[in-house]
Amino acid sequence: MPRDQGCEEVVCCGEAADCAYTLAAHDLRTPLSVILAGSEMLRDNPNMAADDRERLLDAMIAEGGRLQGSIEGLLAEWPLDRPTRPIPRDSKCDDRSA
Repeated sequence: MPRDQGCEEVVCCGEAADCAYTLAAHDLRTPLSVILAGSEMLRDNPNMAADDRERLLDAMIAEGGRLQGSIEGLLAEWPLDRPTRPIPRDSKCDDRSA
């Protein structure tokens, strides 16, 4: 079965979409949490030791790069201008009673 056809069938049933959402949420939230927490720590501790400040900034920069990569990956997999395709009536996803 061609990749697109199999993915379309699973995604319309929600299984792959749920998995993709969970992975995307984790890949976006984790680096964002580090960046936000680090920003708060820097704000709340203006006299932080220089080496601690440097480690924190390095972690924030690394996580920013990770976040950027995740977003670029998501956009590459799901372009905003991608046309939607109708789901065939005979698809197993058409049975909504299950």
